[in-house]
Amino acid sequence: MIQEGFSTFFVEVIELKGSLVKDEVLELVQREADTLLALKEFASSFLFIVSWVIFAISAYLLYWAIIMPLLAIIPFLISLCSGLLCFYLSRKLDDRRKNN
Repeated sequence: MIQEGFSTFFVEVIELKGSLVKDEVLELVQREADTLLALKEFASSFLFIVSWVIFAISAYLLYWAIIMPLLAIIPFLISLCSGLLCFYLSRKLDDRRKNN
């Protein structure tokens, strides 16, 4: 399985190794093809692992950006209600002082 992109490399190998027999050249070509296949499989596996790591990081960031602010609404609403209650009670106490 000789690919077009590697044909110039193989021509150079054949020219440099002119004394080699055809079987030896084919063996050399097959070794190069096996090396490239192994590199391709390694790159594929590496990119697959990296994609899952990026997915995990983005899920973690989504959690902190979307879910946590929703959970932060509860203490915010409690403090808002207590602040409004204190404001209402202070107004009510001021009205009682003015009436007396």
